[in-house]
Amino acid sequence: MPGKNFLMVAMTFDGALAAFLVVLAGALAAPRKRLLTAVIVFIVGAAFAWAEVGEMYSPTGPARVWSPIIGTYIGGLLGILLIAIRERKKVQQPLSPP
Repeated sequence: MPGKNFLMVAMTFDGALAAFLVVLAGALAAPRKRLLTAVIVFIVGAAFAWAEVGEMYSPTGPARVWSPIIGTYIGGLLGILLIAIRERKKVQQPLSPP
């Protein structure tokens, strides 16, 4: 079993990748208003992640682990950013002649 320090680093990247992919998949599955859908998926996922991360108990008492949740939130925000850039490019493209 890996040490606690390794897991704190690995869980940060795992959560970021998972949040990024969930936001991206949710937005791309939406027929319209993909940016709004990405934001809603992020908010629901952020609330779920906050509830699931819970508290880890140490000899000095309960302590919330911040690195995994912060990584998860950053990954979700990067997913929203990617969708926003994609939607902006789609809006700015000129219409092709008939």
